[in-house]
Amino acid sequence: MKIAVMNYTGTVGKTTIAAHLLAPRIPGAQVFAVESINETAESLGTAVDQIRAERFRDLLRKLVTLDDAIVDVGASNIEGFLDALRRFEGAHLEFDRFVVPVTPGVKQQKETAAMLTALSAFGIQGDQIRVVLNRVEHDAKEEFPMLMQFLKTTECAPVPTAFIYDNEIFDLLATLNMSIGQALADTVDHKVEARKAREGGDKKAQYFHEDMIILKALSGPCARNLDSVFQEIVA
Repeated sequence: MKIAVMNYTGTVGKTTIAAHLLAPRIPGAQVFAVESINETAESLGTAVDQIRAERFRDLLRKLVTLDDAIVDVGASNIEGFLDALRRFEGAHLEFDRFVVPVTPGVKQQKETAAMLTALSAFGIQGDQIRVVLNRVEHDAKEEFPMLMQFLKTTECAPVPTAFIYDNEIFDLLATLNMSIGQALADTVDHKVEARKAREGGDKKAQYFHEDMIILKALSGPCARNLDSVFQEIVA
């Protein structure tokens, strides 16, 4: 499966979704970052082939030979990426899904609606687009009222029923330069190691092991949450 992750607005979790939701669940997928100035999935521990939107021809050449790929389009390159889709007729057909992440906020919801409208203008069918509501605290309908209404009235994309709940795990993963999979596979008894470090006066090691205890406690619920969102994306 080939998936493009994109939105006009920045800081909505595109790169986090590429690195922590999609890449671990599509084994062997090559990850491309269409980005020039912002963070890419590589900084989150995922191997990335970085490319600028104006080199879309190079990206397209690689995509046509792949079965699985994730293309993380940064906000700084979104206009160039869309312009390339206009110039290269049928290029959008290389993608099976267009994932549009959004966080609560009026600006983010307005720009997401504009993104969905732009994708529809290319002739991309609603069943190929997935809106991912990110950083949901309690009730998605209350936190994304404008976007939910837009989706119901336009049918540009299915109304999402699975959401990414707000979770401090992603900041912790970035700090520790780890993946959720690595945290779940970790077998070290960090309680024992934290006590040893405290008794030995090694504050750095103590804090690391304490962070790992927290990370491991958060990883299971987060992985199950991301599993449910992934199933909705590929359905």
